[in-house]
Amino acid sequence: MKDTINKSSQQLQHDEDESAEEGFMKGYSEEETIEECAECGSALHEQKKVVKQFDGDAVQFCSADCAEDFAESI
Repeated sequence: MKDTINKSSQQLQHDEDESAEEGFMKGYSEEETIEECAECGSALHEQKKVVKQFDGDAVQFCSADCAEDFAESI
């Protein structure tokens, strides 16, 4: 009986893990390219990203702070 309860508990945990993974991956497409901040590596949000020119290249950042930090480091 104890063995059956342990197996049921393990299966329940496995099902919960799968549900969490499915929720995390929902809406993700392998073809989708995720743009990252050049300074900190965070994912960029289209409405919030900051684009600055450095040596004629457009460089994208997640915030003005990251853009400033990047400019100071070069």
